[in-house]
Amino acid sequence: FKTAVTTAFGSICLGSLIIAVIRAMEELMKKMKKDAEEEGNTAVQIIACVLQCIIGCIGDILEWISTYVFVQVAVRGVGFCAGAQATYALATISNLIYVVSA
Repeated sequence: FKTAVTTAFGSICLGSLIIAVIRAMEELMKKMKKDAEEEGNTAVQIIACVLQCIIGCIGDILEWISTYVFVQVAVRGVGFCAGAQATYALATISNLIYVVSA
């Protein structure tokens, strides 16, 4: 708890902000789709639906990755970006080993 409220607090805030921005964009697409539905604009409905799906997938991936980034921040005492780089490196190394061994 001490680490979370002292040295890692900024990293936790940054990770949460990124996810909040993505989720806000997803809600914006929902609103855009609803408004297009009320106006009867099918083209905008389709575009908004596709964008909502893409943004939702990005948000889900970021939430999943940020869990491991927060672990890197807590264990190694690094910032959010350095933790994200370490998480990415671990993910790519483990995938490479899996592909080579298969």
